Order: sequence, then structure tokens, then C-alpha cells
Amino acid sequence: MFDIVPNLAYYKNMTYETYSKNTSFNVQKALEKSGYTIAEAARLTGMARQTLSRHLNNPVHSPFNIIELAALANLTNRSPISFLKTPAKE
Repeated sequence: MFDIVPNLAYYKNMTYETYSKNTSFNVQKALEKSGYTIAEAARLTGMARQTLSRHLNNPVHSPFNIIELAALANLTNRSPISFLKTPAKE
């Protein structure tokens, strides 16, 4: 079962920059693990390839929104909350 409510204490002291970078890193790892390229993931989620690339390569200035995270979570068979957790292991 997916975690519905994350541990809010963890996020309390997280900066916007750290949150954005962690989210981007986790999305990228999920796409890699699922075998999707940026172009494939963008096409299957209805996002522009350039937009997805921008989110992944420049997360502080171009963060994901919840709709995009939900689409990517559905594509990679994950919970959107899983992208917000501590960075995935390399």
C-alpha cells in the first residue's frame, strides 16, 4: 500500500531548492528503472518533451506540478508521493 500521508516533519526544514532537486532526481530514476526515455515518457503522459527535459535538468527554476507528477507516477506504477521522498539511491 502506498504512503498516503508523508512524514511532515521531514519536509518542515526542507528548502524549496532541495525539494525540487529531490523530486526531479526521483522522477528521473523512476523513468530509468521503468525503461522510459524522456521522449517516450513525455509522449505517453501528454507533456512536451522540452518541458519534461526542463523539469529534469533545471528543477529549481522549472519544478514539476502535481498533475505532471501524477501522470508520471501512473506511467511508472508509483505513487506521486514517492517522488517527494528523500532521493532515490544511485
